[in-house]
Amino acid sequence: MSSAPAGWYPDPTDDGQDLRYWDGEAWTDHRKPADDAAVASSAVATTNPRERKRFAKEQARASKAEEQRRNAYLLTPVGQAEAAAQRGDRFFQVEIAHSTLSGYSSDFFLAPGFDQAKTTRHGAAPDLLGKIEAFGWRLEHATWLFIESGSSSREKVLSSGERTTVTGRVVGIYLFRAVDANGAAH
Repeated sequence: MSSAPAGWYPDPTDDGQDLRYWDGEAWTDHRKPADDAAVASSAVATTNPRERKRFAKEQARASKAEEQRRNAYLLTPVGQAEAAAQRGDRFFQVEIAHSTLSGYSSDFFLAPGFDQAKTTRHGAAPDLLGKIEAFGWRLEHATWLFIESGSSSREKVLSSGERTTVTGRVVGIYLFRAVDANGAAH
């Protein structure tokens, strides 16, 4: 359960009759009674061995699914921003893919429908930067880079020179500074 988010979970030291607070890293000493539905479900699970085994499997499956969701979230820019804020980092930098340019050199440049380059835009959520700022970050600087991944070229057929197509991707690099609740930089 080491990757589970902080929250109230069935206490592993009793039969699930109480909830115990998990701070995201370890169990705390804070406990509270489970609600009636959870207590009833837990009571059924603890009196019947078959039900107890099924209940334990369901809990393990749910815990594993939650851990997988959490790990996937932490790979996103927003998840990385949250983790950096929790660590107390003063700066946070993230790269976000914007588009990809692909293509090839062709002698059919005059024929309609023979596009040699194709730009594919990556759809980042329009409020992505706002979601990052919600974790206590302020955007300080942004820049975009074209990162070349290859090129192809060939001689022109009816004239002198070459036709060249460059492929690569455009990424945005965003630098954020930690701010307090009043918006003042740390």
